[in-house]
Amino acid sequence: MPYLFQMINRQEKYVILIGLVFALLGAPSTIAQTTNYLDALDAEATELKLDDGTKSQQQSAAQQPSATSIVSEGLNADQGGAISDLVPGLTQPIFEQVLEKNYIGSFLFYKRLNDNQKQQVYVFYQSNPDPDKVREKILQVSRN
Repeated sequence: MPYLFQMINRQEKYVILIGLVFALLGAPSTIAQTTNYLDALDAEATELKLDDGTKSQQQSAAQQPSATSIVSEGLNADQGGAISDLVPGLTQPIFEQVLEKNYIGSFLFYKRLNDNQKQQVYVFYQSNPDPDKVREKILQVSRN
């Protein structure tokens, strides 16, 4: 760095110094504008109200167990809170998500099943959540 600084002539050094001074003088103004913008957004957000559709979505989401409640029950979950293994008690949509995320080959067979066959696999999973046995069941049902 000192070598680079030595190669710059005196006039260029002054131009760089003046540029730095203006940049430092302009920084508080930029910070103030950003703060004002965030305050305006916050004020607008506090005036918003939920419509009936959003309220019903929140209520239905509240009825299903959240990922954090599943984690607090000691079940396996990844860093984002998503369930990362076939554990007992999953709802069918979450069961399908876990299959898709962790057992993609089995999921590809599963998604080709009709609704009745998918229900058979899900009922089997409820009584036997062992991933290997569930995967065997998917293959068995897909052959029928």
